[in-house]
Amino acid sequence: MKEPDRAALVKDLPPLPVGASRARSDHKQSPLFPATRPEPAKPGTDGASEPISPSAFEPIEVARQRIDELVGEVSVPKKLDQQGGVVGRLLREDELRRTEARYPAHATSDTPPKFESAIERRRLRFLGAFIGVMERLGCDVKGSTHAGERFCIVVAGVECWVRIFVDRLEPATRGHWQAQPRQRRASEWIRLDLIPDGGSYYVEDYQRVKPERTWQEEDGERIEDRFGEIVREFLLIAEKRTRAATERWYRHRLEGQARQQREARAEAERVAEEARRAEQERAKQQAAAARRRQDLLREAADIVEAADRIRRFIDMAMQRRVPDASTDAAFAAWQAWATKEADALQSAAMARLAEQVESFKQAPMVDD
Repeated sequence: MKEPDRAALVKDLPPLPVGASRARSDHKQSPLFPATRPEPAKPGTDGASEPISPSAFEPIEVARQRIDELVGEVSVPKKLDQQGGVVGRLLREDELRRTEARYPAHATSDTPPKFESAIERRRLRFLGAFIGVMERLGCDVKGSTHAGERFCIVVAGVECWVRIFVDRLEPATRGHWQAQPRQRRASEWIRLDLIPDGGSYYVEDYQRVKPERTWQEEDGERIEDRFGEIVREFLLIAEKRTRAATERWYRHRLEGQARQQREARAEAERVAEEARRAEQERAKQQAAAARRRQDLLREAADIVEAADRIRRFIDMAMQRRVPDASTDAAFAAWQAWATKEADALQSAAMARLAEQVESFKQAPMVDD
């Protein structure tokens, strides 16, 4: 299948801040995959505002050549003795099972030894060589069972689950996708399955789920003879997975960035809307205050005018009145009362004036 143009896939992606583009740091970084690493921040920057784009992926053939150079000449050892690491642990556990089998009265388990047969010991030699190459290249290896079959190879932060086991010719237990071996004389053979991306031995049913890639012995060919080829092909698949993971990660960051921008725009719109409503409310309050001041001014003017009319009326009455001893006392009483009413109106007008002056002290009028 033709390898997709990865550079074309990412060329339309906008830049991201350096601070948001850090790769996972909970695993060792393999020297195999520089294309998956973010570019460093430029000197003198704060590491958060300098925009970058993801590195364009190199052609897959260049990656293949680079893997060939890094792997070099590799082979499976002829002997199983003096093995360390995972294989050494498996051998020690098997020796304990062998000892308990000789003394069943003191045994803590009835599990028989697992690695007595020649093919199982060949598998352990293959397993030890495979793990050794991966660790030499800087990959993490974790997660084995007591049988030493299922492992996770962490390449540049991407998990690749594999199963290295002895397969046997048992048609009744095979899944519908598992074809029978081609003219195979042997009834058992060593096989390496690469679980599909995203899977792990915790959840995968190996009898039902088809592996992404299988390497196994065919027509009498021993898997050890293809060891270098298998290692290189495995690492090339891991390279493709890291590229796909980089694209997924980058697009995830872009989606997060776009979401943050949408949230920022929504927040800005909310703040602007609140400011607009506050301005409307302020204008409404100012208009109401202006109307109140106008009403007070008109009321005060009307009161003063009423007081002036009363005083003019009193003056006119005094000028036109014909003196009469019988009504002089009553007229004087009316004049005092009317003058008092005019003075009361004048005081009310002054009260309106004082209220207006106080309102101007608190909120002066602003020219529109």
